[in-house]
Amino acid sequence: MPFFEPLSWLAADILAVILSVMTLAHLVRQRQEPGAIYLAWLAAGAGFWAALDLWMIWAPDLETGVLAARLSYVPQAVLALAWLGFALAYTGQEGKLRSGPAVLVGSLGILTVLLLVAGDPGTWLVQGGSPEQGAFGFEPSYGPWKRVHDGWWWGMVVFSTGVLALHVAQSPRHVSRLTFVLGAPILAAVASGLTAWSEVLPPWVNLQPLGMAMAGAGLGWGLLRFGEQAVAPVARNVVVEEMEDAVVVLDRRGRIVDVNRSARERLGLRLLGPVPIALGATWSSVKRDLGEAGMTVSERVELPVTAGQMHTFEMSATLLGPQGGRDRQVLVLRDITRQVEMERELSQARDSLERLANTDELTGLANRRSLLRQLQLEVDRAHRYQRPFSLVLLDLDHFKRVNDTYGHAAGDEVLRATARAMEYVSRDLDLPGRMGGEEFAVLLPETDAEGARVVADRLRVEIARYLHEPESESSFRVTASLGVATLDPGSELDVEGLMQGADEALYRAKEEGRNRVALSA
Repeated sequence: MPFFEPLSWLAADILAVILSVMTLAHLVRQRQEPGAIYLAWLAAGAGFWAALDLWMIWAPDLETGVLAARLSYVPQAVLALAWLGFALAYTGQEGKLRSGPAVLVGSLGILTVLLLVAGDPGTWLVQGGSPEQGAFGFEPSYGPWKRVHDGWWWGMVVFSTGVLALHVAQSPRHVSRLTFVLGAPILAAVASGLTAWSEVLPPWVNLQPLGMAMAGAGLGWGLLRFGEQAVAPVARNVVVEEMEDAVVVLDRRGRIVDVNRSARERLGLRLLGPVPIALGATWSSVKRDLGEAGMTVSERVELPVTAGQMHTFEMSATLLGPQGGRDRQVLVLRDITRQVEMERELSQARDSLERLANTDELTGLANRRSLLRQLQLEVDRAHRYQRPFSLVLLDLDHFKRVNDTYGHAAGDEVLRATARAMEYVSRDLDLPGRMGGEEFAVLLPETDAEGARVVADRLRVEIARYLHEPESESSFRVTASLGVATLDPGSELDVEGLMQGADEALYRAKEEGRNRVALSA
């Protein structure tokens, strides 16, 4: 036999080793991708198998050839387990490798390795070999375990391919990757078929390592290419099942035909189970607005969660198209309880800030800023609708004497009592407030001069009759002087003129002896 002819039959194993090394180099760069480590083991197994084949072909004696044949079971077992590991890791199910069924299936490969370590008792793995012409062309004779091992091996490959194919097929944007998923086992099967049944190849030539190396390279480059467009696809049903939002599918009669994990665990919903009354009522109110497939309507609904508390959900109802079933709607329920609480707290904080900005801290009445703003609005309204409006300014008499005699605590109590008197006398549409110090004001919409005088006099009497009794001091009373200014229909008086008129009337009440009401001229 010419020397170059047997060398030509070694090309398949040499090519398998080279391809495996190249795939390993690629996978090292992609080691962060899902399943890359298992695919690296697959490539390493194919390369090791090819190397053992080369050793077996060039075996110098029968004993060496048998040892190489026995050792070839190891990379085969590694290949099957690595293919399964890659399938589960790539599809996000790597945790299942530690499950009982996975351990049971993998135990057959482990049993093969144990037979090898035990020295192949009873020649279960390799029974012998028949070398041709000297040392070249060793053809092993395998034992009965070969059939068991091959059946397990192909079962693992078919199952792993099914897992990958189902996963990729459920992600339409990645469906082109099915070519690589299905092409890999086909390459391995073709190589095995040519090795077993080809009449052209010599009996010692094994194309299976090359087929496995090509399968690993196809999976590595086809599914773990570099770049954002090559990320592992995620099956649509997995996405829905793992969503934090509850997903419920209802048919046209309002029956539950599908739910995801969150809906089952958080809301206690189940297939064909009862629909919560609040959810059913909200769904009924929005389904009339779902005019065409793909249209979405949102509403808020309060539902009890499994912990027994009421939570607020934002319900988005979408009408499914023909593929989703006639007249079916998918409800996505997002828990916005915390958001609602934050909105409520923010609203309360905003109201509190607004109240603080417009309220006198000591008396609880409107402060000067709020009074002046409202005064401008009332004057504008009186001019627009030609209605009367009155302003009352009030100043407590000899208030400094109260502070000097009884202390500032007693003075603060006098101011608070004055505020209570003003609120008691005022109507709902009136606005009493504190201008500053001991000076107060009352805005009287829809009130003419006579009506304002009556209100002011009632207020004067109410303040004067209150008996103040500070601790460790004798009781005392406080009086007030009040000035009234009125904006009559047709008057051109503005805010400044109204304030000046009320202030002049107040000054006149003081000059005339205090504890009285004076009207502006």
